[in-house]
Amino acid sequence: AIVRGKAFEIDPSKPCTRNNDETQINAGDAPIRFMDSPGFSEADKESQDYAGNIRRLVSEEAHLYLLVIGAPNRSLDVENKWLNAAHTEEMFSKIPGLIAINKIDIVQPTRDWNPDKLNLAKPVTPKEKNIVDYMKYVSEISEFRRFAAQDMMIPVSAGESFDDALQYNIVTLRKRMFDLLPDAAKIEFARQVYMQQKAAEIIINRYAIAVAAEVLINPLALGSDALIIVPMQIAMTIQIAKMYGQNITWSFAA
Repeated sequence: AIVRGKAFEIDPSKPCTRNNDETQINAGDAPIRFMDSPGFSEADKESQDYAGNIRRLVSEEAHLYLLVIGAPNRSLDVENKWLNAAHTEEMFSKIPGLIAINKIDIVQPTRDWNPDKLNLAKPVTPKEKNIVDYMKYVSEISEFRRFAAQDMMIPVSAGESFDDALQYNIVTLRKRMFDLLPDAAKIEFARQVYMQQKAAEIIINRYAIAVAAEVLINPLALGSDALIIVPMQIAMTIQIAKMYGQNITWSFAA
């Protein structure tokens, strides 16, 4: 759902991920790698060793960690212990983390699901109230509190396929992931999850800073500033066009 395309196998009726799985999305100049790990209760390993392996994997290779829990599950002791260990090891001081509360569509009453009309800010229907109650329950678990306090706990419904018409809040999740990524990864992530406007803003700001710096250090205004500015503007145009899937030449951009 995040990348609007096929990435990992899912099956609502059974666990699918038994070992760490990896995929690259839109492999190109700078592919984005997604690592999918089994749920703690689904791993065919000793939970403590397995949890330690996930922390090491995140610390060594990841820009962002996303913990997905499924509503209305209230058995979150293992996840809470994992977060505690990660906090003790200061993992989240190095790598930002998000919590996605998925499957809110199956919160009772299960058949009452209309994501377009869902209002969790002002819950009125039994469905809305039950979702809010579940989110409150999770936010009061010790190691989840810090995420809730920082608005890093996002309720979503990813649906049963990447193009499920009844998804909820996936755009918000993408934006939050984008905000937490380092600048080096933001542009490619935004391009691949169809947030081109966000990426274009970063590109424009980068080139604006670069142009200002080059003009500033142009010694005694020797030569025209246009000789500095125009090539940078062309390069910026080419990069933005590429982000939208358009390959244009230097002469065309000029």
